[in-house]
Amino acid sequence: MESAHRTRLARGEVGISTRKHVTLLEPAEIFKTFIGRRSAERPETIKFYRSKLRRLLEYKPLAAAQINAIDETLIEQYVQHRRETVSPAAVNRDQSHRPSTRDLFRGRSRGQDPKDSAGGSRPAFGAFD
Repeated sequence: MESAHRTRLARGEVGISTRKHVTLLEPAEIFKTFIGRRSAERPETIKFYRSKLRRLLEYKPLAAAQINAIDETLIEQYVQHRRETVSPAAVNRDQSHRPSTRDLFRGRSRGQDPKDSAGGSRPAFGAFD
């Protein structure tokens, strides 16, 4: 079986598949749906998360960035961009609601594992890796 696979590789019949490059826009749509379902009985919560997400997506370099390319540098650039358009207090308020980047991409918020929360479900952002 292994030799047959090597033969297919040598003939070029089996190629290296390319990974899908996912930008922030794709999981953002999943997140909107998730929040809508999870917080259906709390319209203010839905409004809050959608407004925060809208602000993030307004910054085109962040919205167009591949998920694996979003790092502290890009987030700091976003913060500097926000400071040019709103007061420092508004930026600080936004930052106080933001989980750390590490926690965000590990699916955690405020240091909690999302599996420990009610319902134990979260959007499957890892499906885009």
